[in-house]
Amino acid sequence: LAFASPRLASLSMTSPAEPHPPPPAPGFWGSPITPDHVVEGGLRLSDVRLSGGVVFWRESRPKEKGRGTVCSFDTNNWGGKTETKGTVLNAGTSASGGDTIKEVTPALNVGSRVQEYGGSPFLIGKSQIVVSTKSGDLQCGKLGPTTSFSTIVSSGKLRFADGFVHEDGSLVMICEDHTENAPDKVKTSIVRIHQQNGTRIETVAEGRDFYHSPRWKGPGSATIAYVAYDHPNMPWDKTSLYLHDMTTGGKECIAEDHSIVQVKFSPRGKLFWMDDRTGFWNLYYYNEAERKVIPVFPSQTDMAGPPWEAGP
Repeated sequence: LAFASPRLASLSMTSPAEPHPPPPAPGFWGSPITPDHVVEGGLRLSDVRLSGGVVFWRESRPKEKGRGTVCSFDTNNWGGKTETKGTVLNAGTSASGGDTIKEVTPALNVGSRVQEYGGSPFLIGKSQIVVSTKSGDLQCGKLGPTTSFSTIVSSGKLRFADGFVHEDGSLVMICEDHTENAPDKVKTSIVRIHQQNGTRIETVAEGRDFYHSPRWKGPGSATIAYVAYDHPNMPWDKTSLYLHDMTTGGKECIAEDHSIVQVKFSPRGKLFWMDDRTGFWNLYYYNEAERKVIPVFPSQTDMAGPPWEAGP
């Protein structure tokens, strides 16, 4: 080859440049975007409750390694500015008129592993909050400017979720007993936890593989409702709905072989729930006088969804 100039000739005679290292395999290259960056904005809110004008909810905080905590906001003293309505604020930030979101459980990791999916890890009474922690403790605190907690149950073998605080201060909850931790040995029941003169756990209902939605008829009543089902059914397959007298132990199955979810008593003591007996989750209620299940609004539309977690 003939070169046009000595300069080009000298360049052509130099040794070749060092080869670049091969690029890393997909998924192994460095990135300024870390997993922490991805999840830190994923604050998850759940288990909303309203008691005496105070809203309570659970936050799952990725920035705190997924710690669960209960927060509250008192609407009784809320300035109610339009721009704050429907706005989710972080704990401790101002809403309006000087009101703040309060973190009720700053020292606890609130969560439940009942049936592994968990859900509904806290209950609100007239002046108390009861929380289930991820370590397995059940703790109670008196609501106030600051809330200090005391341990009710700490076995490491029992898991608690969902239920209500009775007017006598006792707790009615789902209890999952892992004393024998093999899958076929775990026992689920509905229990009543008495707190006077020490903790005493009374079994209310047992014998079925799974329970959910223990609900109280209301003041002056010993009647509760709950849903039960057995393996291999899931709660969106076949379940049974019971009325149960906690004083006598008597119970009545009022609906079965359907998926029954979102069980609630009205303020007047009428029992409502969602039921898929037509192939769609629709609203029903129980007429106690006639012992009949009555559809409220028949529709070929699902008005509920599968209960992956315990809770309303």
